[in-house]
Amino acid sequence: MTISGPCSNGGSDALTIPLLADRYSDPPNSSAWYPSGPLGQDDPASYQGSVTARVCGGSGTLNALAGSVFSAEVEADQTAAPIRIGFH
Repeated sequence: MTISGPCSNGGSDALTIPLLADRYSDPPNSSAWYPSGPLGQDDPASYQGSVTARVCGGSGTLNALAGSVFSAEVEADQTAAPIRIGFH
């Protein structure tokens, strides 16, 4: 996942957060959250990655209002139901 944008001290920068590569099997009609399961999506144990932010030369702040880019490979063995991915 990459967050990029302008720096408060000029220029621009990007912060890349490597995410845990894993596979999850979600049965049809499931409403479960993966990978958090019963922990809930706000539990730190469900976080997929973290990094210490070193951006903008260490003397500025990164304006991330433009958002971030998340990429993933998703496979399905059925086409009847939509795939929904949440990111926060």
